[in-house]
Amino acid sequence: MIWKREPNKMSRLRNAPLQEVIFEVRWELEVDERTNHMMDKGFDLAAGALRQILKKEFPEVVRKLPADMPPQLYQFQPVFQFWSGASIWPVIQLGPGILTVNEVDINYDWDSRYFPLVQRVIDWVREAYNMSLKINFVSLKYIDSVDISDYEFSNWKDFVNKNLTFNFTNHFDTDSRLNNFSFNQVFEIDYKSKLHLSISNGKNKQNEELLIWQSAVVSDNEESIRDLLNWISFAHTKTSELFRKITKKEFYGSFTTNKK
Repeated sequence: MIWKREPNKMSRLRNAPLQEVIFEVRWELEVDERTNHMMDKGFDLAAGALRQILKKEFPEVVRKLPADMPPQLYQFQPVFQFWSGASIWPVIQLGPGILTVNEVDINYDWDSRYFPLVQRVIDWVREAYNMSLKINFVSLKYIDSVDISDYEFSNWKDFVNKNLTFNFTNHFDTDSRLNNFSFNQVFEIDYKSKLHLSISNGKNKQNEELLIWQSAVVSDNEESIRDLLNWISFAHTKTSELFRKITKKEFYGSFTTNKK
């Protein structure tokens, strides 16, 4: 399947609810003949090479996992983070068999910043490994949330039903107030991929109540992700469409005006 990439039709929102966007790619590991464990044989050299490649643009290196533990024990877990400065987004993460590119709303623009960065990072990692990586998993995930104190709120059921094109009703009476909820749905879509949607409530570091919704396009089909950049564009289109479709008009409008 060939996906024709088009410019992003959804302009940057002034008051976007975006908390984080995460591009993740994984590749096949090999069997270590000595231990019979799965391992990323090229990781140690690739991590050093990537550090050199990134030293001008992302010189701040943070090791997430203990240095006295072999990185190969952490399959598909980021070991190193690469920042342009101390906690200055975006961040590139590398671990055995895994790469992520994480960004937050303050810098996010798909066409001018994020997608070009993802392209470059993929090229950098391939250069660092200097070998063919057999990619077998890819994901593009958006995490959005709003503080309910910025909106009229009486209860969670009415808030969700009013603001999202998603409704839920409990056909039983517990004589109590709903405190926590979580809904998860998965849809099969083109490109032999799946669209994941999660809606829940939560709290931020200030213990303020949030409505959180997460959308992701995921594929573990090697054939469908062979043309990786086309797949990424496809995934972005699907998540963008879902964002517009799931938010009702007035709620979506609150993201297009400056935050009070």
